[in-house]
Amino acid sequence: MSRSLRSLIRDRRGATAVEFSLVAGIMILGSLTLIDFGRFLYGWNQQAQAVRLGARLAATHNPVAPDLSTMTGLETGVEVGDPVGPYERVCTSTSCSGGGGHSSAAFNRIFFGADAQCGEAASEAAMGMCDTMTSLQPGQVTVTYRNSGADVAGTAGALRPLISVRLSGVSSGAVFIDTLWSALGALPDTEVTVLAEDMRTSS
Repeated sequence: MSRSLRSLIRDRRGATAVEFSLVAGIMILGSLTLIDFGRFLYGWNQQAQAVRLGARLAATHNPVAPDLSTMTGLETGVEVGDPVGPYERVCTSTSCSGGGGHSSAAFNRIFFGADAQCGEAASEAAMGMCDTMTSLQPGQVTVTYRNSGADVAGTAGALRPLISVRLSGVSSGAVFIDTLWSALGALPDTEVTVLAEDMRTSS
């Protein structure tokens, strides 16, 4: 082995800089991962709050499928006094499947709130889903009404369906986690189901 090669092997100058660059890279990556995970949890919490608010509004305001306000339950093929038969209305921002029409005003009350816009609402009573998470889009929301099994046919507008509000395709705001999760498919949907209270209010 030549003298210059042996000298190069014994030379320790610059070792500290190399060690620091290796450790610093790991520390920076770890810090960014923690920050991104925090953003993911914050975004997921916002989604959950938005869905809970949407479900509460759907349970206490006019239904997006307007026929539910006047249904007696006899439309499901049963007699007066019998348990209401199965029915389902799946509503998006533009339409409802299962019949019954579609009320844009009712959907907008759930999504935008009483002030009909996203952002900070004037009061808690005026809030809509997008006041909780301003990045939401109407097309990401689905409202489903289905038979709760607790109703008896015969009284118009007295149905109390189960109402499910679902958010789909929402980004959490976390750069790395969203990218990884999207590569695997999509972020998980968030859904809340409640029992209708009074779907004949309009305030």
